[in-house]
Amino acid sequence: MVKITQVKVNTTNKGIDMILETTASDKLQIDIKSQGNNFIADIKNAQLFLLSGNKFSHTHAGQFQKTI
Repeated sequence: MVKITQVKVNTTNKGIDMILETTASDKLQIDIKSQGNNFIADIKNAQLFLLSGNKFSHTHAGQFQKTI
């Protein structure tokens, strides 16, 4: 199991960049897909280990919300 230790969200001119800091990024197993206006990255072998707990949520200028 790969530990995600930090989540960063940076605003860009096209939306956002979401950066996940891990203990072993080379071992991540990611499936990417789109459904309508949703972009989904399913990370099968990772778990959040944040100082703030095991959930992360970010709202971008009232337009959309990202939850992990």
